[in-house]
Amino acid sequence: MPDELTKRQSLLDSDTEALKILEYAAEVCDLPFDIERAAQLYRAAVQKIEPTLPRAARLRLAQAAEGLGMRLQPHYLSIREALGHIHKEETPLLIFTITSSGTGRWFIVQESDGRRGLVQTPDQEEPVSYSAEELARLFGACDADVVLEWLEPLPIATPPLSTATSPFNEHHPFHSSIHPWKRLLQLLRPDSTDIRLVIYFAIAIGLFNLTVPIVTMAVVNTVAFGTLIQQLIILCLALLVALVIAGVLLLLQYVLVEYIQRRIFVRVASELSYRLPRVDLKAFDQRYGPELVNRFFDVLTVQKSSAVLLLDGISLLLQMAIGMILLAFYHPLLLGFDLVLTGALVVWALVLGRGAVRTAIRESIAKYRVAGWMEEVARHPVAFKLSGGPRMAWDRAEALTREYLDARKQHFVILVRQFVFMIFLYVVVNVALLALGGTLVIQGQLTLGELVATEIIVNLILATFLKIIKYVEAYYDILAAMDKLGQLLDLPLESQLGEHHVSYSKGASVTLHTVTFAYSGQKWPALHQLSLSIAPGERVAIVGPNGAGKSTLADVLYGLRIPQSGWVEIDGIDIRSLRLDSLREHVALVKGVEIIEGTLLDNLRMGRNEISLLQIHDMLRKVGMLETVMAFPDGLQTMLWGDGKPLSVGQASRLMLARAMLGHPRLLIIDESLDHIDEQFRDTILASLLDPSAPWTLILITHSPDVARQCDRVITLQPPARSGARDVKSLAG
Repeated sequence: MPDELTKRQSLLDSDTEALKILEYAAEVCDLPFDIERAAQLYRAAVQKIEPTLPRAARLRLAQAAEGLGMRLQPHYLSIREALGHIHKEETPLLIFTITSSGTGRWFIVQESDGRRGLVQTPDQEEPVSYSAEELARLFGACDADVVLEWLEPLPIATPPLSTATSPFNEHHPFHSSIHPWKRLLQLLRPDSTDIRLVIYFAIAIGLFNLTVPIVTMAVVNTVAFGTLIQQLIILCLALLVALVIAGVLLLLQYVLVEYIQRRIFVRVASELSYRLPRVDLKAFDQRYGPELVNRFFDVLTVQKSSAVLLLDGISLLLQMAIGMILLAFYHPLLLGFDLVLTGALVVWALVLGRGAVRTAIRESIAKYRVAGWMEEVARHPVAFKLSGGPRMAWDRAEALTREYLDARKQHFVILVRQFVFMIFLYVVVNVALLALGGTLVIQGQLTLGELVATEIIVNLILATFLKIIKYVEAYYDILAAMDKLGQLLDLPLESQLGEHHVSYSKGASVTLHTVTFAYSGQKWPALHQLSLSIAPGERVAIVGPNGAGKSTLADVLYGLRIPQSGWVEIDGIDIRSLRLDSLREHVALVKGVEIIEGTLLDNLRMGRNEISLLQIHDMLRKVGMLETVMAFPDGLQTMLWGDGKPLSVGQASRLMLARAMLGHPRLLIIDESLDHIDEQFRDTILASLLDPSAPWTLILITHSPDVARQCDRVITLQPPARSGARDVKSLAG
């Protein structure tokens, strides 16, 4: 008993330490922290991940952190590299090490100057400074160059670019739900400090560049009045210093904008990688997901256009503003000239530019329709090799291209009228200023040097006006790109609310209470008032003709579809009360073939790093795939492509079964996958699926009477009658 008490106290201490680490990570990520919620998540992770597994402590903490809205990004760095990373990125790192006493401890390296780090353990009130060598001894490493696994706490993307409260707009699928300009501001908000620095640098660069007309004016006056050569040298040196400083600031500005570009890409990629696996399935009922994801490439437009606008656009606008201010000091009439230019700029932007954003978005939509059709042709190569296929591909591409050209023409008309106005303004203002300036010089109200400086400034302003059309087009492009990204970012997500499901029974119980589900746009429901009950550990076959709702039933049980009426219970709990990610720790669905581009091992583990190679080999043997996999030159490291090659369809189906079974789900749903497997392998797989020692309740959707006959019970679904009634027959196996 004392040993048991000691063990329980040790576990409690370990839990307390992990919870303190989670609390610290939440503080770093600026997220609220609920100690009870964190404890529930961590206990669930402890129960799921065996302590004997490698990296068990890290995996447990990472799983609990995800439930709290955080991810622990792993970094494999030496202690010296980790200190440099903390200093450069200004971010803390977590590390779990086994001390000399054999116990595991968490450490937080909060800050670093690149050589020493402030280190704290969960039970310490104040951090202590350590050198790299001292940290090596503290962590039980032989030296500071040993590579260790560090964890960086990061917030999971929390839709800064999306509108979580906006419903999915089925009637307007090509428009995002918030204005692109607001979305752009949200995207750039985390970089507001760096953007302000870019603006400050642009102001400073503009001021230093103004030394050119000022020094030019002084040199002209110096030469005209025949003063000493020393003054000329001093003026030239002053100009040299000013331009060198401007050059350095320009370099710093360029570096800052580069970091902003990188962060934009990382931010959008991170958010989409979080959101896409959680998208509500109804979003893809009327749109093809992979084609929709092509909009991600617009992040490159956002990057490049943002860089152009930040580097050149802001600089040109500031130079223009500073030039106008400087002109106003030369003569009151030139102040009036400034007001005329400002008014012309307002007319150019608001009047002549009206409708440009709308036409840019329309052009972008047409562009993606062309790309989507090309992707469709590539996706169905055999179908388009029919006798009429090539003609169909050509005709549709031609029609969509014509739509794009029409949209581009409408947008270009706006750009041309803005450009023509700028040329007109350039000609008129240049002539008018030369006449006005010459008159003022003749009347003695301006010096010759001031006239030259004025001409330089005005030509700089007008040249900026001519260049600005290029930057305005980039502005229109960036808003159109944000609209396209919005189509991805506004895809509705599955509910992330609910309790964490914890159950220890072997096999889950399933109960449906008068469940009704109808797809959007369909007159008759796929499921109508369906009620059934499945006991824990029972092996049930679901059979019926096409259109009977078998696959819809599988989706409902997996939480992919929400019934319009009725409810579903797993282990006696309404699944609407559960977090879906928690539900899917207990439920697995095998539906079709979904191979990701990666190794065989990647396709089997699917991020579940706690699954050992021994478990994988054993499961491959059960589905008759072990010899096939081992026969590949690279074994489990063999690369698979999106279509499953080099596996056959049947082999890929068996791989899907192995993937689901590896998680040891308490409810396993197989939607017709066995129907595509040869009998010699199907019998072997069925023996594993129906094995009484298997930990799951099995729901097997099939068209094969031989397969259904081997289950404990057969449930037959019939298509709903036009009256709405559904026939359900249940037969004991």
